[in-house]
Amino acid sequence: MLKLSRNCLATHALVDSRGDVISWDHITGLLALQQSEGVKFANKLSPAHVTEWKKRKMKVKLAAQVMSTSVADALQLLMDIQLPEFQSSSATIRFIRMVDKVFDKLNSRSPFIIGSKQAITRNGIDEDERFFKEVEKELRALRLFDGQTVITSKSKCFVIGFITTMRATIGLARELFQQFATHELWYFIPYRLCQDALEHFFGDIRARNGWCNNPTALQFMFSYRALLSNRFHLQGLSGGRNCIELVDDGDDVRSTS
Repeated sequence: MLKLSRNCLATHALVDSRGDVISWDHITGLLALQQSEGVKFANKLSPAHVTEWKKRKMKVKLAAQVMSTSVADALQLLMDIQLPEFQSSSATIRFIRMVDKVFDKLNSRSPFIIGSKQAITRNGIDEDERFFKEVEKELRALRLFDGQTVITSKSKCFVIGFITTMRATIGLARELFQQFATHELWYFIPYRLCQDALEHFFGDIRARNGWCNNPTALQFMFSYRALLSNRFHLQGLSGGRNCIELVDDGDDVRSTS
C-alpha cells in the first residue's frame, strides 16, 4: 500500500478534502533544489527516489523514504521561508505525514515507544481507532484532478488497501483484548502480522537452487530441511528484494514493508 500510494502521487495530481492540490512536483522540486545547492535537508531523496522511481518501483525502502516525515519537514521548511515554488505544498505535506503515520502505526512493534510507532495498547485503542477513522475519511475524499474520487478510479488499490488494513487491525486487536479481558494481554503488535519473513524464506529457497522459481519436490525438500535444521540464511541478498530484513540476531530494526 505504501508503494501504491507513492505510485499514485507520482502519476496523478490529487485533490484533498479541503480542495488543495497534492502534487509530486513539490517532491521533484525539493530534489532539484538539493542537487543545485549541493546539500540535503535531512532526508534521503535521490534520483532513484524521484525521477527514476519507475525503474525501482518494487523497492519498499525507496517508497518509505519518499513518504516520510523527513521529506514533509523539508517541504515545510521551504514553505516557511517562503520560497515561491513551495508555497502551495501544504496539502502535499499533510498527505505525506498522514501516510507515514499510518505506515508507522500499522508496522509498530513496541508498546513502550511514544507516538505513532507505539503498538496498539488496551488503553490507547480508542485513540488509534479515531485516528484510523479520520484517515479513512481523508482517503475516501481524495479526488483526481478531473474530479473523480480516487477510490472509484483505477488507482483505488492503495485507498482500499489502507482502509481494509486499518479496520482489520483494530478489529483483531479489540477481539484479542476482549478474549483476554483479565489484562493478560495489554498490547497488540501489528508488526507480527507482516509477511516479509515468509517472503524472505521463499527467497532463500529460490536462492539455494540457482534462483529457480519452479524447484522440484526433491529440491524443495532438501532446501526446506537445510533452512530449518541449520538456520541457514543468505546474507547480502536483501538489496535485490523488494523488502528488507525485519529482525537481525534477535534485535528489532525498522521495517519498510
